[in-house]
Amino acid sequence: MNHPASKWLLAIGALFGVLAVLSGSMGSHMLRGQLEEFSGTANFILASNYLFYHAGGLLFTGLLLERLERRGFLYVGIFFIVGSFLFCGSLFTYSLTGLRGVTAMAPIGGVNLILGWLTLVVTCVRLPSSKKR
Repeated sequence: MNHPASKWLLAIGALFGVLAVLSGSMGSHMLRGQLEEFSGTANFILASNYLFYHAGGLLFTGLLLERLERRGFLYVGIFFIVGSFLFCGSLFTYSLTGLRGVTAMAPIGGVNLILGWLTLVVTCVRLPSSKKR
């Protein structure tokens, strides 16, 4: 089994991991003053943490798609990617610029993240049971 999208979910998951570590590191060192200026430290940390959680989720989903080739896992990955860009991206942008308008995208991103986890639940429940003899 080798679903063509699985390598992209794995690669984007790994990239999100890199970005989460970089953002956490930059937020606690290089950007501290700028984040304090806009009172964005908590939002920046939240965005960095959520990016990390969904990096792991994408890696897990990519492995499931690779192994089990169920379309639902592809949808999970899409929800996680879109949700991470909208949720984390809007919080990062607000934290660094103070532009309040971008936070309107955070709830849409959050809904995508929730839909990703729910789709993962449904897809896993629908997997055929393996009978061991």
